[in-house]
Amino acid sequence: MPIQLPPGLPAAAALREEGIAAEDAGTAAQGSLRIALVNLMPDKPTTEVQFARLLGAAPGTVSLSLFAADGGGARRTAEAHLARFYTPFTRLRAAAVDGIIITGAPLETIAFDAVRWWGDLASLFDDAAAERVPVLAVCWAAMAAAWHGHGIDKQALPRKAFGLFAQTVRDRAAPLMQGIGPRYVVPVSRHAALRPEAFEGAEACVLASSPAAGVSIADNAAKGVTMVLDHLEYDGETLIGEFLRDRAAALPVLPPAGLTREARAELPWRPAGHLLMRNWLGRVTSAAAHRRPQDMIGWLLAPAREPAAAGELVLRIESGAEPLGGLIALAEAWGIGLAAFARHPSGTLLTVTLAVTTAREAAEELAARTLGLPGVREAYLRGPGHAGMAFRAAA
Repeated sequence: MPIQLPPGLPAAAALREEGIAAEDAGTAAQGSLRIALVNLMPDKPTTEVQFARLLGAAPGTVSLSLFAADGGGARRTAEAHLARFYTPFTRLRAAAVDGIIITGAPLETIAFDAVRWWGDLASLFDDAAAERVPVLAVCWAAMAAAWHGHGIDKQALPRKAFGLFAQTVRDRAAPLMQGIGPRYVVPVSRHAALRPEAFEGAEACVLASSPAAGVSIADNAAKGVTMVLDHLEYDGETLIGEFLRDRAAALPVLPPAGLTREARAELPWRPAGHLLMRNWLGRVTSAAAHRRPQDMIGWLLAPAREPAAAGELVLRIESGAEPLGGLIALAEAWGIGLAAFARHPSGTLLTVTLAVTTAREAAEELAARTLGLPGVREAYLRGPGHAGMAFRAAA
């Protein structure tokens, strides 16, 4: 199944060369999982390819949107690329997506509260927990999740853990570890660690670890936060590139341990990466189904009930929201007649039948403008003249 990427994103061409179906996302992706990638890495284009590769190889369709820290942290990414494809993560709302991936960042030696946008990231973790949206936090972001959610602080390592490390799976029955087996290898590149003993008595549990580098994967299933300290998304040359960059900067770094020429070519960590991503997307799917029950999905996908009308506008709204008055005012301003209204029993879907005289362009403009109404998360047009067009509130 394809992965849907922001139109024009260069990562799409790179993925197609590998045989991964990548396509431009339209206004919506019917039946897709909406994943937000909060990309905190300096080289954002490379990280886009790496995570999109794992997402695109999983079953089902994923629609990926890109977010970054505002005002910095992208020293190896062109400003034009940032401006075209990225949104500040302060505008991301968990309710607008089905899952969130937060990447690592070169911040392990800095106290969390010294990071300029730490408060915003902590708020994002809280928002995701409140909306029951699964989070996959990687490397530094995993340490941030452990600190914010459990008070478990990172521990500085005497020397950077750098290379290909073997990990032991501590809970093979855990849904996230299904199929991975008792051991796997993974690229590690960090100056800090989380110690397994720190999780004793915590709500989160350790799923995999190594004696040399500590926790590799930890999970809080109740809150839907998965912490992956290492880099199952890496390419064969990523660690070598980091080594050469650090050496050029005269940093005291050794070549990546255990990374042989054969390992760089064969990528022995890639199967575990695919399995973990597939298993995590299974959690995302289950959580999305819980938030948007099947009868609600059927309501959204049902054909328009009034074939003689211009179509129907279906709004997904927050519980308790009452956008009808604002919707009527918008319709009057645009000269659009509203023929009928119907509300789903859950109270979170509102269907509006448009008068037969409504032009397609006017209907689309109305749908887009409803996203400015309090509590409206999505607007979906269906029926004559509308091929399942959807709009989503800006994240």
